[in-house]
Amino acid sequence: MPSSPDPLSPNPAPPRPTFIRRLRWHWRMLMRLVRHNPLATLLGFLLLNLLGIKRVFRLVVRGEAVWLRSATPDYDVAVHSLGGEFNTLIAGLSPDASGLIIDGGGYIGTVAMRFARAFPNCRILTLEPSSENLALLRRNLAHLGNVTIIPKAIAGRSGSAPLFDVGNREWGYSLLAWRHSDHHILETVETTTIAELIDGAGFARAFVVKLDIEGAERDLLLDPGPWLGRTDVLVMELHERLVPGTMDAYAAATAQRRNWKLEGEKHVSMA
Repeated sequence: MPSSPDPLSPNPAPPRPTFIRRLRWHWRMLMRLVRHNPLATLLGFLLLNLLGIKRVFRLVVRGEAVWLRSATPDYDVAVHSLGGEFNTLIAGLSPDASGLIIDGGGYIGTVAMRFARAFPNCRILTLEPSSENLALLRRNLAHLGNVTIIPKAIAGRSGSAPLFDVGNREWGYSLLAWRHSDHHILETVETTTIAELIDGAGFARAFVVKLDIEGAERDLLLDPGPWLGRTDVLVMELHERLVPGTMDAYAAATAQRRNWKLEGEKHVSMA
């Protein structure tokens, strides 16, 4: 079980939603999904969500069939990543591109699904270190021939590292125990670098590198030489709340590039 948040911590975990807010959220989800999913499956998913029971379901979300878990952030992540989160980015890039896309922090695979559809000629490497998340990611991406799944975390060096549950649930597992030193270690995972991924795939540079790695991005930004110069488009979620100084490190590393912010929490930097 995750540790209880420390109310004196400078980075407290967001509060749990109230029961009434949860009911409203489930009603909106029902209205969004009822046209494209069997009612019995949908009601079962909603009920287990309310009860906090984790089970795997197959639901059609934003036109894509996705395996996801009840009582987790999976549904919200799928809605955002398959919806409008990357629309501006995708619209500004050529659909005929044939380069390398690195999806760091693949979670359950929905970002890789979106990129695979948008850029069918690209080779996509999606990385996810959590064995539990990875099992679902494999099911979601098994039918996509241009996606390669790598069971590792992106870090500043290759090797191994503990993966922590820092209290942000399945979508927030991190290589950094950023709030407390006593956070639960889920497992030990392998790590790799962006430069190693580019070289291993046989490319000179990456077309897109997307990073959502829960605070570990600050260390990459402090020493960006080996990989940022080989990246055409960087899409990164900056976890300043988790690791103070991340925004400054990003600004310094990307000062000579074109930068803007997507809808939501993603930042884009182009060479």
